[in-house]
Amino acid sequence: MHRLERLLNCAEALGMVVILGLFYFGQAQRLRDEAADLRTLHVMEVALEFTRETWQGRIRACRGIGASLSAAAVEQFDAAHGTLLETIAPETFTVLHQMTLHVYMRKGTIAFPRVQSGRFA
Repeated sequence: MHRLERLLNCAEALGMVVILGLFYFGQAQRLRDEAADLRTLHVMEVALEFTRETWQGRIRACRGIGASLSAAAVEQFDAAHGTLLETIAPETFTVLHQMTLHVYMRKGTIAFPRVQSGRFA
């Protein structure tokens, strides 16, 4: 926990947003009968800013593109996507993302740790 706290504090000082994923989509269901209980679930929508270049890289990194296609197919997709972005998108734009935060606690745990000024007490 101390290592994570240090990471979060450093990221905050740099103005970064940390997305901490302990489970990929759908895996939380595996905890249903295990040693943890869902204590709270938060869902928020956040507009993230991209440039054409960063959005193109984001899409290229998706498992449906970079991890699934051959290198030649990725290159072909990337070129077509770049041309499309030049046509339909301004240099800088925002994309609405849904973010979720699931807070699980070990069964038998009574309270959350206190947090003061972004640091665990």
